[in-house]
Amino acid sequence: MKIRNILAAAAFIALPCTASADPIKLVWAGPAPERDSQVQAIELMGDYLERAAPGEFDIEVFAGGTLVKQSGVLPSLQTGAIQLAYINAFDVSSLVPEYGALTAAYSVRDPLHMCSVLNGKIGDDFSQALEKNAGVVSLGATLFGLRHVALRKAKEVHTPADLKGIKQREPNSEAWQLQGQAVGASPTPLALGELFLALQTGTVDAHSLPIPSSYNFKLHEVTEQIVLTGHYVNHLVLVISADSWNALDRRQQELLREAADVARIFNDRAKVRGEKDLKAVFEEAGVKFTVPDIPAFMAHAENVYANSDFAKTWKAGLAAEMAATPSDNPRCFHLMP
Repeated sequence: MKIRNILAAAAFIALPCTASADPIKLVWAGPAPERDSQVQAIELMGDYLERAAPGEFDIEVFAGGTLVKQSGVLPSLQTGAIQLAYINAFDVSSLVPEYGALTAAYSVRDPLHMCSVLNGKIGDDFSQALEKNAGVVSLGATLFGLRHVALRKAKEVHTPADLKGIKQREPNSEAWQLQGQAVGASPTPLALGELFLALQTGTVDAHSLPIPSSYNFKLHEVTEQIVLTGHYVNHLVLVISADSWNALDRRQQELLREAADVARIFNDRAKVRGEKDLKAVFEEAGVKFTVPDIPAFMAHAENVYANSDFAKTWKAGLAAEMAATPSDNPRCFHLMP
């Protein structure tokens, strides 16, 4: 009788207990509106996890800055107020200054090159630096969009000299301000939530949000021209707080990475498609697209960074390593022609 009881108890212990355990709650928050593909990607991530491990994860989404603004994302991750978020190299440039080259205008060629750089060795090294210095673990890099110069009033723009004196909205950090200088404009710090009104009233003359994001914030309504500088392939890194990551077992970590990969591919495809499809929407709204002298913009940007103190903090050889990275990373197959 005792033996049977012991065997029964052992069998009970061996049964999986995930169904009765409380789900692992992960809160994602960010400034992007609900209709943005990066938010939809997080919702897709939650759906994937529910199918793969029913009842084990609970991802809660707070979009549109309802829980935290962009400036509060990293602190909220570090304090445990949220567990998941998108960040980029700009957000952590003061914590990992050696990777400042990731924020430089014309540092990568196109979305496929960006994906190959940030999901390869450089991205792995960057991820290790993030975990060590920022307390977050990378789940992979995804596309935010190509940055161009969007003007509230149309004008002839061929070279950076044509943008002299143009007040271009950029977030308030050294790395972002250099982005504005890199295209020849006068960078003006301004919160994203204030941009629509600032363009409408002329407080600023321009911005550089990617086309899909411009659409999501209805900026095409206060924009007359987009100069297709393509000066920065803006990326996002989906991260989880190190404390939350370390609380997961190996199987759960692998599941989360799988789900993050599904989200990454979905968002990448949506951003590339949006860049193409939304041009027609913008043109219908009266926005004019023009192509400048790209080599002139690239030369100007190179000079701006070469003469900045910011670039002196970069890891030696990183910019050259990025430029030499081939656009053939298997994790980026979905962006290949």
